[in-house]
Amino acid sequence: MSAHSFQKKTNTKTARPRLSSLTRCVPGLKPKAAFRECKNCPEMRVVPSGEFLMGSSKMDIDGGLAQANEAPQHKVAVTQTVAVARYEVTRDQFAAFIEERLSA
Repeated sequence: MSAHSFQKKTNTKTARPRLSSLTRCVPGLKPKAAFRECKNCPEMRVVPSGEFLMGSSKMDIDGGLAQANEAPQHKVAVTQTVAVARYEVTRDQFAAFIEERLSA
């Protein structure tokens, strides 16, 4: 499951851990750092807050460099530092994460 589909299917308030809660688990986390919360948990990356453009421009679509479903291009603001899985998360990895959280 990608981070994008994960956000659509869950409450975003609980889906985005804050860096302060992450640093308690893994001291010294910095933007782009990789970590795992448990042995079988997925590899996570720290994404700093900031803004970026998502989607493709009309010029890229017209030039055949992008698909029409990648429009419209728009600004996205990430208002707090978050952790996102580097790859799609398997059910087993998600179960390991939940088990780890419940036993803590």
